Amino acid sequence: MSRSTMGLPVLSLALLFPLAIGAQEVVIHGAAPAAVVEELKAELLPQNLTLDYAGDDHALFLLDRGIVAQRDNRLPVVHVTIEFQFHFKKKADGLHVTAAEEAVGERGRPLEFRRPVDSARDNLQAILEQVRSRVEAVAPKDSTAKHDSTPQ
Repeated sequence: MSRSTMGLPVLSLALLFPLAIGAQEVVIHGAAPAAVVEELKAELLPQNLTLDYAGDDHALFLLDRGIVAQRDNRLPVVHVTIEFQFHFKKKADGLHVTAAEEAVGERGRPLEFRRPVDSARDNLQAILEQVRSRVEAVAPKDSTAKHDSTPQ
């Protein structure tokens, strides 16, 4: 492989998987996805985002940007939605939470298109750090302890 083509496979992967490269991540000890979603809602709903989906493996928040003018003459205006994607993966060291942002034009329509967004990388990481500190503050310190379930 020549020096000039050596970087092409890596560049191709970067173009194919931009969200994985730009994703932010934290590990939250003693957390369940539902607790993380509740904290994300507390943080994001007041900022005019809406919760589109929440499950054990991911949550999706949306920010409607409305009609946005485009440089492309084929579609001079497009309805744009910003998707904030949070993925959850349980591992031995805790719940891994990754976050990524993507602009979606004409969401749910035949002309839908997606573009990665880097504008909120620092903000996403800050949100993840806040969520981690709040969830870990109320998470049980010893998850192996048995709890008394007898009625009182």
